[in-house]
Amino acid sequence: MSTLETNLIQPATGTTLTVGASGDTITVPSGATLTAPGHILQVLSTTKLDTFTATNLAAGGGEEISCFFVDITPSSTSNKILVLYSVQGVSAAASRVVNFATTLKRADTQIAIGDTAGSRIRVTNFLSVRADANDTNVGGTVSYNYLDSPSSTSALTYEVGLKNIQDTALTYYVNRTYGDADNDNYRPRATSSITVMEVAG
Repeated sequence: MSTLETNLIQPATGTTLTVGASGDTITVPSGATLTAPGHILQVLSTTKLDTFTATNLAAGGGEEISCFFVDITPSSTSNKILVLYSVQGVSAAASRVVNFATTLKRADTQIAIGDTAGSRIRVTNFLSVRADANDTNVGGTVSYNYLDSPSSTSALTYEVGLKNIQDTALTYYVNRTYGDADNDNYRPRATSSITVMEVAG
């Protein structure tokens, strides 16, 4: 096998450069990086199948969803991380209102949250629904995507937490409805997922 060492390969004419022929396999050795800006370099994902309950979460308080995170190690400080997540859940009812708000964190630091505005609670996204006082078959889904620029080649943990956006303590549920009687009357079980993709810079 021959070795070609050079710092630049460019087409002799035009702007098209072909590497190999149809049927060939181009191998990039382990530890080497092939840079193609905008391309996806790696994809990692976590899917939560079980339920989670944050009991009596204080007004304005937050809590991470158990076992709902994903770790990724960027290969270059110029690369970005595209985060996508979807969480199914709901709060217990308070004055006929149910809500569900989440926050996105990278390495225990909140990212992608709303601007400061007086005493308003800052979150990544939320839903708030006024329900019938007797309706416990309530649930919803919040989804989000965010292109992060961590400027790091260290292992990073992205995780999603819950946030109580009411002025009283509430219990929050993930992957289930508020009411949870064991029957098939609008009380399903669901899944939540978080996916991260390294995007070449």
